[in-house]
Amino acid sequence: GIRDIGVTGVQTCALPILATPPIYDAIFDFDGVLSDSVPLIVEILDRTVRRSRGFDVSDEALRATVGPPFRESVARLCAATGVSADDPLVDEIVAEFRAEYAERVHLETPMFEGIVHAIDRLGAVARLSICSSKPRPLLEAILDTWGIGSAFADVEAPDPDQHEAKTEGLRRLLARLGADPARAALIGDTAFDADAARDNGVAFIGVAWGVGAHADLDAAGAHAIAHAPDDLIAIVRGLAG
Repeated sequence: GIRDIGVTGVQTCALPILATPPIYDAIFDFDGVLSDSVPLIVEILDRTVRRSRGFDVSDEALRATVGPPFRESVARLCAATGVSADDPLVDEIVAEFRAEYAERVHLETPMFEGIVHAIDRLGAVARLSICSSKPRPLLEAILDTWGIGSAFADVEAPDPDQHEAKTEGLRRLLARLGADPARAALIGDTAFDADAARDNGVAFIGVAWGVGAHADLDAAGAHAIAHAPDDLIAIVRGLAG
């Protein structure tokens, strides 16, 4: 359009005002998405559960402890051998595991290959944060070792003795961010992540390099499934619009 700028005989074209696109929130699960947590966890559980106590559990069952709240995972391992979830042995195993894990986790937990590049690129199209079931002190120690904590606007993780579904943690994170659930996605590798996303009205993006198989992520209702970290760039860009 044309507007008069108040000087006789001088007119100019008014430039259109371009609206800033609303923020899109890309929220990462941690274990199995950013961090390759399985080898160290399985190694310690193998000693704690199988060799020390003689539990007959498979490697697959040990790997499945990565992702969900840890005490729940240990309780399921114990239940498979006839030990009830409220048996004191469950907490004994959890405490023994955590003592060793806390000493080693920050030095022996690598990032998945390609994560740094994907995070760098994603930061240009979305606000990044983390929502994890991993106890906060351990998660923060790993991020400090990696040196990438500044890439994330916020981190939601439970206190060491806090036991709750990820749904609640994700709800708190969304509230702190002031995020619009319709413009947010949780990036995870298990059906627990899918449940948390659905309960909070956000999209779920599955990653195939974690614990969950492609078929499981698809069955859980993933909007899309990334097979390599760089796949996330196009997926999130498409959702952000």
